[in-house]
Amino acid sequence: MSSSSPKVVLITGTATGVGFYTALAFAKVPDKRYKVYATMRNLEERKGELEEAAGELLGDTLFIRELDLIDEGSRAKCVKGILDENKRIDILINNAVVVHPGLFDTIDLVEEGVRDFQVNYFGPLRLMQMVLPGMRERRSGRIINLGSTSSVLPWPFLDLYGHSKRALEAATESVGYTTRPFNVWVSNLQMGTVLTQRVTGVVDMLKNLGLSVLPVPEAIKDETLKKMFARHMEMMSAFAAESSQTPDEITDLILKIAEAEKPLLIYQSSDLARRLAEKVYVDVTGESRLTLYEKGTWEMMKNH
Repeated sequence: MSSSSPKVVLITGTATGVGFYTALAFAKVPDKRYKVYATMRNLEERKGELEEAAGELLGDTLFIRELDLIDEGSRAKCVKGILDENKRIDILINNAVVVHPGLFDTIDLVEEGVRDFQVNYFGPLRLMQMVLPGMRERRSGRIINLGSTSSVLPWPFLDLYGHSKRALEAATESVGYTTRPFNVWVSNLQMGTVLTQRVTGVVDMLKNLGLSVLPVPEAIKDETLKKMFARHMEMMSAFAAESSQTPDEITDLILKIAEAEKPLLIYQSSDLARRLAEKVYVDVTGESRLTLYEKGTWEMMKNH
């Protein structure tokens, strides 16, 4: 993807978390190789931290735009604005995500469920639809969907997050096959826990409450389910403690994917994520996944 002009990059969900660090990482690449459009909803309320971190990069290699992934008008306005300014979008990084813990049958699918899939699945797909025609026409493009190890092993009590991430990975596969003849490469990155502001903030909040994991939601009344929730939160905490990565580790990998001549379809962000995928995918019955749930992902993986 070498070119004298900077590659135009659209990144979603950059107010916090992985998107925040990814926007800064691309904007800081030497020789101004990337022109980054960092997007977020509620721009006036949320842009301050990124503006401060960007410093002199703001208005040079990094530009902040408003984008509400669940609003078609917002999606269209954002993409059109970037295309009007640059005539192209070279790289799309779908990062924005929402997560709601709880018991599956207590989830409000009409409100909460639809919103989760709008942000985690339909929003990213709509952006892919908007940028792909231009990429095919230019015979050049990269789409990087930031996924999760939850697409490999969807965690109970984080149901819709895992469901939507697996759906996005499936879209990566089917769409990616049809784009390669046009030198447009679609990839999915399976990530574990990343030590961003959001994650460390939750950990600090729990510590202040004298807790190590999320408490059992009030909506869960059954004693068996309460015990299952508590155990799974403990397992997730152990898995995160042993597998968590720094933002720099993740952004380095995302840059590597963007700059690869022929990116892979699926990437894992760590050796542990790769071993989890290897263990899960080898069993076509799916029964081994239930064993991972029951015995503890980390306890089994560290002996794999």
